[in-house]
Amino acid sequence: MKRKTPQSAFRGRKITVMGLGLNQGGLGIAKWLLRHGARLTITDLKTREQLAPSIEALAAVKGAHPVRYVLGRHRKEDFRNADMIIQNPGVPRDSEHLAIARKAGIPIESDISIFFRLCPHPIVGISGTKGKTSVTALLGAMLKRGFGEVVVGGNIRRSPLDHLDALLRARKATPIVLELSSWQLESLKAVKMSPAIAALTNVMPDHLNRYDGMKDYAAAKELIYAWQLPTAVAVVPYDGASTRKMGARVRGERFWASMKPLPQEQNGLFYRGAKAIVRSQGIEIALFDAKDVRLPGAHNLWNALLAGGAAYLRGAKPNAIRAALRAFRGVPHRLERVREIRGISYWNDTAATTPEASVAAMETIFAKKKGVLIAGGADKELAFGAWAKAVKRRAKKVILFKGSATPKMRAALSRAGVKLEDDAVTMREAVARASAAAKRGEAVLLSPGCASFGIFVNEFDRGDQFRAEAKKLR
Repeated sequence: MKRKTPQSAFRGRKITVMGLGLNQGGLGIAKWLLRHGARLTITDLKTREQLAPSIEALAAVKGAHPVRYVLGRHRKEDFRNADMIIQNPGVPRDSEHLAIARKAGIPIESDISIFFRLCPHPIVGISGTKGKTSVTALLGAMLKRGFGEVVVGGNIRRSPLDHLDALLRARKATPIVLELSSWQLESLKAVKMSPAIAALTNVMPDHLNRYDGMKDYAAAKELIYAWQLPTAVAVVPYDGASTRKMGARVRGERFWASMKPLPQEQNGLFYRGAKAIVRSQGIEIALFDAKDVRLPGAHNLWNALLAGGAAYLRGAKPNAIRAALRAFRGVPHRLERVREIRGISYWNDTAATTPEASVAAMETIFAKKKGVLIAGGADKELAFGAWAKAVKRRAKKVILFKGSATPKMRAALSRAGVKLEDDAVTMREAVARASAAAKRGEAVLLSPGCASFGIFVNEFDRGDQFRAEAKKLR
């Protein structure tokens, strides 16, 4: 008799995957479910032509049943006549089709909730408004130095389900690091589980087009430790009033994180001078020195502190943490230095999809000399007043893409006294205009401050186009 496995629970089940997309999340779970015998219906508002890369990748997977595609639309019957619905991150929680499934009592899950439910090893989860990808990648590098192997996935275009079958067979616990968006955290309500080690980078205004204000958005972020066991650990920023209130509700062991020394009675991570310190039950250990961080900007000192602290709490030694920091050169699309030509440097920061992130990039790249900023795009109902003042202070010129957020940005820039030009309609035009305006010793920075939809497929397409156009310059 064949031994029953956790995966076998999906064999023969009728599952509707809502949102295949192009960023691996939908594709990752569709591939896993197909391999384990599920009967899949994949529905997406995009057309077959738009989804061609994902459909082609799925066609290479050997499954017991053919995939049924419903593309360019959603059908109500696919949400009534199913054993399970998979909601992918791009699908809003108030979707009328998800409401149909809830009314019919059909469970709604995601690749993250299924992974949490089946994974036998402790998970380290990273969330926050900005910095979570850099912290996730840096933490993964530290744990790899310390343990020799690590699984890194989640909201970084890598489904953790790609590793689940191997993890279920493994005899010893492999370190697992997941970047978790607010939407992925919401999916954990289905299993009422949280990471064994949870870290919040920050909570700032974002995605307010999908949430009912900051309180609602912050509540979604707080789900990262909502169901932790008393033995679990949560790392929460200490320096902000809102995150300090959030940290007061931690159910497990709390470690505060601060750029300054913490009160003596508090467990936490902090800098004392140039030294990054972890304190637990009054015992302090130096993790690394600020000079070990090779990435530009004060925000990367913060990212290094969180990553180093989480790595230590997971069992990595300070020497492994320091070695990883010294070798780490950053993540694509996040203050990525693309090239230098004629003494002008080109920086890809397409992942800066909030005004605060764009300000941080300007403060770093334009710290010594004003440069040319490329920004603009799709609206997330965010405010641009402080961003416009930073543009006035740091940028010699700003080039905006056409987009739903751009009129708000133009209005804020006008109030700040910034001279405006016509919007750009392609990346080629934007880079050409920026290149013509920049002079030797200056920088051209793509740091949009808003979402990418409209001109670009997504933020990664936007960054890829910037990189390609910058490399074409002669």
